Amino acid sequence: MAEYIQFPCPACSAVLRIPLEMAATAGPCPMCQEEIIAPDPEHGTPATQAFVPVLSPPPKQIVRHEPFLEEPTPPPAPLEEAAPVPPVREVPAAPIQPPQEAPSTPARTRSAAPLLLLGGILTTAFGFALGFFGRPYLTPSLAISPPIHQPTPAKHARLDNNNAMVQATPPLEPKIQPTPAETPPQPMPPGIDDKPKITAEAEATLKAFLTAPDWAARSAYVINASKVRSRMEAYSHQVPDGPIHYQSISSPQSEVNPDTGNTLFIFQVVTDQFPAGIPTPVMETPTGWLVDWETFVELRDSLFQKFVNGPAGQQGTFHLLLEPVPPDDEQRENEYFAAYIVRTRLNGPGEKAFVKKDSAAYSQIKNSTASGVIISPTLVMAKQSTDGGKSFLEILSILSNDWWPKLD
Repeated sequence: MAEYIQFPCPACSAVLRIPLEMAATAGPCPMCQEEIIAPDPEHGTPATQAFVPVLSPPPKQIVRHEPFLEEPTPPPAPLEEAAPVPPVREVPAAPIQPPQEAPSTPARTRSAAPLLLLGGILTTAFGFALGFFGRPYLTPSLAISPPIHQPTPAKHARLDNNNAMVQATPPLEPKIQPTPAETPPQPMPPGIDDKPKITAEAEATLKAFLTAPDWAARSAYVINASKVRSRMEAYSHQVPDGPIHYQSISSPQSEVNPDTGNTLFIFQVVTDQFPAGIPTPVMETPTGWLVDWETFVELRDSLFQKFVNGPAGQQGTFHLLLEPVPPDDEQRENEYFAAYIVRTRLNGPGEKAFVKKDSAAYSQIKNSTASGVIISPTLVMAKQSTDGGKSFLEILSILSNDWWPKLD
């Protein structure tokens, strides 16, 4: 009767049974098709997996002129079939020889060098102590502090011809000034006491803008009404017209234009849809306080997000917050494009937008965000598509460095 060997497959653990004559032979497992070597009971060798050469993957294809395309990887070349492996017989190991004892080495004679070194150190220390304690004791002299003079009031800095700051040198000795006569109270500069009044006037204009019955009445409170009226009329056919319902108007943030001296208020208009508020600019103009209708509609109706979700081939101008991408982002930049994060609100969702490195917009954005700060430009954006059909946002140009409305 033929004898059999029963063993588990080293690859899939399936129990296999082969004749004893096939011990130590190689072949595929009938269950998992992995190449294995049968055990050899004669030499005590267990079943093992056969060696399979590992082929390195082909190099990735480099794509240029488009930002971070995801092209499919070409299929690998077919592998050549390996020649059948002959049966492996384990060579019996040679008998283990008992370890030979290392010949005993005579004990080394202790060197006198450490003793000489220790003696030299002790002699040096003794001589140093003798010289230090043997000299007469010296009392250190106390440093005399210079007299403290009354500080002289600093004069205002001025600019020289080279726009460098020049500070007047204070005199060495304080001069005794005669006691001036009591100065009558000076009136407050114009405009400081009027801030609550100015804020109330700007807020009253904003409320009239919101409660207007239709776009025609609302156009009396907007910036650049002669240019914006046609856009307001066209937009009223896309979005339901009428009074704009709101819950509250928060205290505004203010900023003064250094070129014109006009004040800009940013009110937060709280609605059911925007509990954090809609940033609404109200600017001081020669004809009174006016509302930036274009920015208000852009943020209220989420026009930028609709642009992001829309089809490719469109362009638009948007008031955005821009910041650099994280340093560990793999799509931070390539040879032709650099990536940035744009959003409409600080706590809103961010979108990745690309700008060409050879454009004027890239140089300006790179310099402005070099320290990692967030900037608030008005950008001209485009939604592009690659040859492979993948869409991406591109920054075409910078219309303005801030959100200030521009008067015609």
